Amino acid sequence: MINTLKHKLNDAAVLWTGVTRDRYGKGDVFSSITDKKVYWAQKQDLFRNFEGEEVTSKAVVVSDFEFTAGDWLVLGTVAGLDSSQDPHTNNAFQVRGVQNIPSAGKPIQRVYKAFL
Repeated sequence: MINTLKHKLNDAAVLWTGVTRDRYGKGDVFSSITDKKVYWAQKQDLFRNFEGEEVTSKAVVVSDFEFTAGDWLVLGTVAGLDSSQDPHTNNAFQVRGVQNIPSAGKPIQRVYKAFL
């Protein structure tokens, strides 16, 4: 099952990671902006967010890399972003929940699901 999921990682997405506040505590600063291959489903799923509340996703993204709270994703590539490369002005979605899916066999392989 894991290998089948990994073969579906055909969508290009931009990932913003390592979010911190600027020195004035007002804006977001990102340590990394990278192109990734993902499976992007524009669908609504119920999930528990990081505060434990049950909420509905705007999209679900599956990948072979781990997501963290505060990451941002948008369909496309870094080259296609506007000059600011800011997720807020590029219609990106914030990761509001994550799921780690291990394989049943050995060696253990994982895929990761982000709820946006």
